[in-house]
Amino acid sequence: MKNMRTKDSRTQLLLMDALAARRQEMNEFTKELVAIPTENPPARAYPACVRAIARKLRQLKLPCEILDIPAAAALRRPYLGKSDGHAVLQFIRCSYGRSSYGRGKKTLYFHGHYDVVPAQSPAQFRPRVHLGKLIGRGASDMKSGLAAMIFAVHALNECGIELDGRVALFLVPDEETGGAAGSAHAPGFWAPTASPCSRPSPLAASSGTLIAVRYPCE
Repeated sequence: MKNMRTKDSRTQLLLMDALAARRQEMNEFTKELVAIPTENPPARAYPACVRAIARKLRQLKLPCEILDIPAAAALRRPYLGKSDGHAVLQFIRCSYGRSSYGRGKKTLYFHGHYDVVPAQSPAQFRPRVHLGKLIGRGASDMKSGLAAMIFAVHALNECGIELDGRVALFLVPDEETGGAAGSAHAPGFWAPTASPCSRPSPLAASSGTLIAVRYPCE
């Protein structure tokens, strides 16, 4: 038991060191996402956000799939497909081959959403740091969480951590209006042996995951 605790402590330190080395990159990526006004309703700027996330995943050597779901088929909502001229909802999946991390039959999904509630002012999409905290629409819920999940998977890969199973990513829209056009469709795209999802938050750390990421910024 003591040896196991020692190994777990070393693993945690290794991962936290890997994340600390990319702290500035995580902060800048979160700012980039906050600046994209993915308001829901009315489902604005989704494609731009998906492109930004996919670009970062590929930079981190995490190939991803972008899954298009016709908005009309996903849910009968008059604003979908009209706001920015896009008629599809896009999910981002990293779950197969080099797109996920680890080996084994079971898969733990880091599952999050990229839409945010409507802003009171366009200024809320201009991220800023105040007293060490990142301020902006969606900074907490949950664009910092998306950055945390993405860089957590990258850190596992970079450190070569041994896992009894796999960790994958699945990111969706529509959480702010109930998830019927987002998370409700997720199980159809998950691996057959998927495990319960994890949703990190900068406000609460979960002991059920390997990594808890706090965001202050510097």
